[in-house]
Amino acid sequence: MNLKFVDILNLISLFQLFLFIIFLLNRSINKNRISNFILAAFFISQFLAISNHFILSQRDFFVGITPHMFFVGSSFPWLWAPLFYFYVKSLIYSDFSLRKRDFIHLIPFALFLFFDIFQFH
Repeated sequence: MNLKFVDILNLISLFQLFLFIIFLLNRSINKNRISNFILAAFFISQFLAISNHFILSQRDFFVGITPHMFFVGSSFPWLWAPLFYFYVKSLIYSDFSLRKRDFIHLIPFALFLFFDIFQFH
């Protein structure tokens, strides 16, 4: 495994995201705040996208161990904008809850995910 400077930065950011996700989920379970759940989902999508970039940059190492892990996180950047929108909306409105019409914002993610699954896996 040959780590470059960018890979080390990615590992540090993955570690920080992991700790922050654990913190948010712990706080949201205790206080039952939907905004913390949404922010944790936002950071989980970032964690998966960065880990996908790390796996692709270390292709020689991971191809022998987990060849099926390539392009797993490539569709998760499509979740960043809708999840951030839901997070801001949950902070603005005290009676916020996800409705069926809110899931229209997740259609680009679902389309890219299905394309990714059928194309690469």
